[in-house]
Amino acid sequence: MSDIVRTPVQANSILLGDCLEILQRFPSCVFSSVVCDPPYGLSAQPDMRDVLRHWLAGDDYEHHSSGFMGRSWDSFVPGPKIWQEVMRVLKPGGHILSFSGARTYDMMVTAMRLAGSEIRDQINVHCELEGCRDWTYGCLSEDSGLIALDGFKLGLEVNVGEQIECWNPETDEITYQPVLEKFVYDFDGQMVTIKGEGTDQLLTPNHRVYHRSAKGSSFDCTDADRLTRQVDVPTPSDSLVEATVGRQYYRGKVWCVRVSTGAFVAIRKGNSFITGNSGFPKSLNVEKALEKEIIDAIEAQGIEFTGWEEERQ
Repeated sequence: MSDIVRTPVQANSILLGDCLEILQRFPSCVFSSVVCDPPYGLSAQPDMRDVLRHWLAGDDYEHHSSGFMGRSWDSFVPGPKIWQEVMRVLKPGGHILSFSGARTYDMMVTAMRLAGSEIRDQINVHCELEGCRDWTYGCLSEDSGLIALDGFKLGLEVNVGEQIECWNPETDEITYQPVLEKFVYDFDGQMVTIKGEGTDQLLTPNHRVYHRSAKGSSFDCTDADRLTRQVDVPTPSDSLVEATVGRQYYRGKVWCVRVSTGAFVAIRKGNSFITGNSGFPKSLNVEKALEKEIIDAIEAQGIEFTGWEEERQ
């Protein structure tokens, strides 16, 4: 640590890079508060005994499993080493407001405690039934199914751990991946229909739908009830189908699964289609909007943005 050159804090600036390396640039006790939204670690459940062995020995824990939407950066929550640096740059009596995932909150605060933090309180987000669509998992109708290793299977019948056909939106590849989680609910209300030649989808309003972007060179992911009247949706045969969006009353079971790629191949009424993974319905849209704001801020400084990896180098 002695060879690290400390730099003064510049207000209203964006620093892009590894947070541990950037935190080490700052002198101690300079920030009055820290507000952060670190990775939630929404990956396969770790062995907590192994995690604690590494953390108590002062080592980083490497979790060899991809996180939310198959992203490696979300593999695991930040360990004590990062929080120690946060505590170092925080003024005495300063507070940290950190977001975390509901099912990995315990690991997040354990790492913070090991770094010397005192947990004062927590804020839980609850919603009334009317607003629940933004927080529950988006799902498909009970007559929809998917493709397992042994062929077609209704979604209600698939089990966690089974291999199913999945689509990777980043590589446009279809591979078999295991079901990480499965969700089943009772639904009574208006569903969204997406119908076209070769596709017939019936989805809850908050289900994520992949469709061709306005630029036409990539795919966007949008809540079903926010789609325009006409959309072009991808199919497993590498073709786009022009579909019409509508509404239909539905009462019955709805289901969805979570897979590492973020999307899977579903089938309804003999037609196969690519559909969104269960998870936090708005996360991908929020991520894209935030990414655009960051890129705009970089380019406003006269810096040409050529990609995240290039900028890090």
